[in-house]
Amino acid sequence: GQGIADELIRHHGVPPERIERVGWVQFDQYAIPDFVGSRADALDDLGLAPDARYILFGAYPERLGRHEPELCRQVAALLARVPGCILVVRCHPLDRDWKARFGSLPPGTVVLAPELNRLDRLATQVRHAAAVLSSAGTILLDAVALDTPAIGIALEDESEPYYDRVARRYDMEHWA
Repeated sequence: GQGIADELIRHHGVPPERIERVGWVQFDQYAIPDFVGSRADALDDLGLAPDARYILFGAYPERLGRHEPELCRQVAALLARVPGCILVVRCHPLDRDWKARFGSLPPGTVVLAPELNRLDRLATQVRHAAAVLSSAGTILLDAVALDTPAIGIALEDESEPYYDRVARRYDMEHWA
């Protein structure tokens, strides 16, 4: 973003014309051969059958994701009618209340504990999902980078503070 460019100019003397914005650095690793595991690796890691399909839901912590447990319940109920298709909820790395929030989802739903520093696991789970759903989470950008269908949820609830509304998150710099 512009903040990094400003720091390079101000603190490191880099001329502005030498700075090129190319995207999030984490995506560079996706081009490394064998960084993203196989479909079999993803299914085994998730505890799913070899022929399973899954929708990956990238969740936010409570403050920005109050609507997500109910949304996941509804998606899981819909997927229960699709043989062999499962909802996998990937909890946000900073969500301390994930068990309470997502613990009552329908049987068969996979809820993953928050995890940091395993970008290879994230990339493998995203790459082999049938689709990725999220309320403007950066996991949607991971999906785009990994050529996986990405569905951005943009609920609008005017009773919520402006910047807590899901649709407003698409105004953030990294979406531009």
